[in-house]
Amino acid sequence: MTTFTPSVWKAEGVNVQSTADDFYRAAHGVVVGQPIDKRTSSPIEAAAAAGDALCQNPWHHLIAKAHEGLTSVGSRMIGTGDDYEAEEESAAAQRFWD
Repeated sequence: MTTFTPSVWKAEGVNVQSTADDFYRAAHGVVVGQPIDKRTSSPIEAAAAAGDALCQNPWHHLIAKAHEGLTSVGSRMIGTGDDYEAEEESAAAQRFWD
């Protein structure tokens, strides 16, 4: 049987957020990368610039959405742990005073 422990849920939410930040930092080179500009009429440069345009922008969006998604999940995990922990404290106080 699986037991839900609010404090563990909160701690793992913090871990998810930390992992999201580590992931984003590791992708820094892609995030700040500049697109390759075609400077001459060279077909090789044109191919490199076209390939970069197909790759660079989608990677920027993918990294941003992944970071946003992981951060959101971590935040919801922390919030869920807080909510359940408060509910358990309230129930324990009610049992004590009854």
